[in-house]
Amino acid sequence: MEIGGLPVARLDRKQTARLLIDLAMKYRRRDRPWIATSINGRVLSEAARQPALREAVRFADVISCDGQPLVMASRRVTGFALPERGGDHGSLP
Repeated sequence: MEIGGLPVARLDRKQTARLLIDLAMKYRRRDRPWIATSINGRVLSEAARQPALREAVRFADVISCDGQPLVMASRRVTGFALPERGGDHGSLP
């Protein structure tokens, strides 16, 4: 799903954790590590104004939603609801 021009994973925290573990363990890259980040309203706002930030976020392999307002707005903005706030990656199970 795309929010504010950024692709956001429609995964809950457990699904995100499983994906990141699988990427790290089963699908090792030689050229660069897998990169995960999260966005919230402020990041969306800043990325809209700063092309370098937008490109840095878009470089990530997995982008989670870190903000309940984005979860609540996701259905209205995109037609699809995010399952839950993914949180920053320090809050993954």
